[in-house]
Amino acid sequence: MREKEFLCRFNKLDIYILTLTNNKIDCYHLYDNDNDYHYRFGVREVKGEREMFVQIRKWIVTEGNADKVIERFKKKPDQGPSLIEQREGFLGRELLVKNVRRGEEEVLMIVRWESEEAWKAWEKSPEHIAGHKNKMKEHGGKPPKPEYVISTEHGSYKVVE
Repeated sequence: MREKEFLCRFNKLDIYILTLTNNKIDCYHLYDNDNDYHYRFGVREVKGEREMFVQIRKWIVTEGNADKVIERFKKKPDQGPSLIEQREGFLGRELLVKNVRRGEEEVLMIVRWESEEAWKAWEKSPEHIAGHKNKMKEHGGKPPKPEYVISTEHGSYKVVE
């Protein structure tokens, strides 16, 4: 038997999880304006006291530019696992593009960690810090927001059930 549970609200996007009776998270479902987007995010067992930690980033970009965000973050199979994918506690990352016929486009990136502590360890890691320092060095300071990016949002959530 499956049961739908509300997980969080991100901007105007409701995120639900579907669970199985054996307490495994089966998949996430995203609802926006009563439209049901079915994206599968893998299966994970609920582990004792640890709470899964989820980060959600959202980009609104001008028409025809969602691919630029996707290209920056998509997996590059010929390069092997990325540094974040090799990190202990990293569970997975998904990129989602909202179906639109024309106009502004929306890209979501959902990053899943075993716990908030695992994410904090990544944020403080020499690899992560070096990546940001390299970007700053490339641009002579904080990189400018690309002109095609209209807005960005970021949220962090604990999966509580």
